[in-house]
Amino acid sequence: MHLVLRLSDLQEINVRTNCGKEFTFHVERGKDVGYVKQKIAKNSKEFVDLEEQEVVLDGKR
Repeated sequence: MHLVLRLSDLQEINVRTNCGKEFTFHVERGKDVGYVKQKIAKNSKEFVDLEEQEVVLDGKR
C-alpha cells in the first residue's frame, strides 16, 4: 500500500468546547463537519453524543 498525501490538502482546525477543552486536528480539505464531530468524540474522554453537538463558527451555526 502506498499513500500519498500532500500537505496542502490538510487544514488545521482548532476546536474549543463549551466546557473549555481544546482540540487541534489536521483534517483533509474534503472532509465535512460530521467528520470533525467524530474526531472530537473519539478524542474526548467523556461520552459525546454526536447528535447533540452544535458547531458554531464566528457566532454562526
